[in-house]
Amino acid sequence: PAMGPPPFPPMVPQAAPQTTDIFTALQALVGSQPVAPGPAVSVSVVGLQFQYDLTEDDLRAVFGEFGSVLSVTMQANGEAVVEFASTEEATKAVQKLHNEKLPEIGGTMRVIYTRNQPVEEEEPEQSMKCMRFDLGRGLFHGEPQFCVATTILGPASRNVYHIMHEALDAVDIRLRGIPSRVAPDGERLHLLVVSQGTHAFQTAVDLVEDLLQSVREKFKSWAAAKGFGIHQMMDLAITKREVDYATSWQQ
Repeated sequence: PAMGPPPFPPMVPQAAPQTTDIFTALQALVGSQPVAPGPAVSVSVVGLQFQYDLTEDDLRAVFGEFGSVLSVTMQANGEAVVEFASTEEATKAVQKLHNEKLPEIGGTMRVIYTRNQPVEEEEPEQSMKCMRFDLGRGLFHGEPQFCVATTILGPASRNVYHIMHEALDAVDIRLRGIPSRVAPDGERLHLLVVSQGTHAFQTAVDLVEDLLQSVREKFKSWAAAKGFGIHQMMDLAITKREVDYATSWQQ
């Protein structure tokens, strides 16, 4: 049969407090407002005719039956705060042990959520990453017969949607600029990839790089079939550089 949590060890009676009613003091401490569940619980034994100090070893043995105990803090008023790894584990302890009778010492367990719950540290929000791909001016010698933008996008923008899907829809991709070989370098057609997730960003960057290389090979085959000269096949480079998201994406 399943064993319950181990009982507290035998108690050694101590001198009774002169004027303190433990139960009344606890009621005043808790107050009348409900306490929101959290991973930390306040533990005390009430209704005793003598003072009993909880020990850390006792608490770790008992509360360890309900989950991972991160810490036990002993307090001067005889109470203790037990912090679990999760609220779910703390809830199990509250449901099982609160108001549990301890016939060995004639007391009652009081296990309640503490008002001073530990503050969970939020994971730092990652900044937006933005990669810019620039296309050499030679790739635009065939405009508009060989449309670089249309070739990049694919039918019904299928190429871009495929990359976004592979990156778990955690990236944005945008074409910017003028599709012309005479456009200034900074204003010529380029492609931006932006994401807040490191893995999604790298996946999309790798796929875009493969896509642009395939577009370049298609242009070279098309240009050769059209009889383009060597001077028209120069500057077909594809370069990439990480840029500032705020200034590049939101322009």
